[in-house]
Amino acid sequence: MSKKLPNDNKSDTGTETNVPDENLEKPKKKAVKKSTKKSSRAASASQKEVKDAPIDVQQTTVQGDGDAKKLYDQANSYFSGVEQNLAEAVKLYQQAAEQGLADAQYSLAMAHETGRGADKDHNKAIAWFQKAADQGHAVAQYKIGFFYEKGWGLKQDSVEALKWLRKAAEQGLPIAQNSMGHIYAHGRCVEKNNAEAAKWFQKAAEQGYAPAQHRLGLVYEMGRGVQSNDAEAVRWFLKAAGQGSVEAQYSMGLVHTSGRGVEKNDAEAFKWYQKAAEQGHALAQYRMGVSYENGLGVERNDAESVQWYRKSAEQDYALAQYSLGFAYTHGRGVEKNDEESAKWYKEAANQGHALAQYSMGFLHATGRGVERNDALAVQWYKRAAEQGNVKAQQNLCASYIYGRGVSENYIEAYAWLKATGCDDVYLRASDFLALKMSPKQRVSAQQRARQLIAKIRGETP
Repeated sequence: MSKKLPNDNKSDTGTETNVPDENLEKPKKKAVKKSTKKSSRAASASQKEVKDAPIDVQQTTVQGDGDAKKLYDQANSYFSGVEQNLAEAVKLYQQAAEQGLADAQYSLAMAHETGRGADKDHNKAIAWFQKAADQGHAVAQYKIGFFYEKGWGLKQDSVEALKWLRKAAEQGLPIAQNSMGHIYAHGRCVEKNNAEAAKWFQKAAEQGYAPAQHRLGLVYEMGRGVQSNDAEAVRWFLKAAGQGSVEAQYSMGLVHTSGRGVEKNDAEAFKWYQKAAEQGHALAQYRMGVSYENGLGVERNDAESVQWYRKSAEQDYALAQYSLGFAYTHGRGVEKNDEESAKWYKEAANQGHALAQYSMGFLHATGRGVERNDALAVQWYKRAAEQGNVKAQQNLCASYIYGRGVSENYIEAYAWLKATGCDDVYLRASDFLALKMSPKQRVSAQQRARQLIAKIRGETP
């Protein structure tokens, strides 16, 4: 017997429908609680800050006179030495910074930003970052650019952000190079240029910066600014995954699931999903649920599947929320519970998941787990139908024919019937509707059907 498809396409009746749309699974800039919707594979890898250590952060040389340099070295020994004295370290950083030593200015700024050994004061931090940046300190330049980009302590200004990030990137700072890649990839304050974006991602990736390595893998996978090359994509994913990049580990799972750039291997895919899932990656947790439910690379285990769906669902990932609702509907890995089922379907439905919206309509139409309410059923059916869900379109047609939850309207009934695109259903019901409508109404119904179909397809009628 062939394996079941992942249940992001189950209907409320348990019937498997179509192959999963991988686009639904791409992060939309979300990976953790209240942000997993924002998660995608094709979306930008999150920028990671330079570690908050106020000393010696990726600056290759210390410039300044001998006295300032001695003060700076002594401050470093107090800051990270055996006999740690943060207050004394900051005092010495201050003296060296006031003598114009850029590294001391940066370290003092970090002390004020983090509150380690100094009062936590973002304004003071920015002032010292700016002094260091003006002297060419690459990490300080990145910081100033980042603050301008985000509007943190400085008025948001994309032009200033670009200026300072470019300065840092041109000095070879990987995190700034990665930022420049994102700027060109999204066309922020510059003309969108995928080739230029790929160039900056490559520079950062070649220095071992894991977020850039993962993004470069995506660039090769999608052929944005470079020739599409699945093998090269996997090479960069693997480099980033080896450094612990959770996004890259998830991507390694996906390529082994799909067989792009590597041999298709469910067991290997499971291994990578597990690495990412155990670090809290919501999409990987969902994939773990799919793997356990369908026996992909691991022995089938419905109870284990539900546990992973729940972890992902609790991070607001809609596919997992729908799958958890489905498990409660059919008692897979948990006891049947219509109230719990309705709860999770609704969570997914509110995020626009069409099958969950259809399921909410079905539950309200039958009174399972929620109050029976035909008007609410129609509302949910309509939301799902407008996304192209055929069962919702059919049920909406029936609602208009029989006046369930809505006034009888044969024109609307015909339009939704036509929208299904199911010839067998259409032929059975269209004759019935034709007898109910006048010639003028039939013309209006056909016109309404064209408008509705165009809207569903995103076309201009």
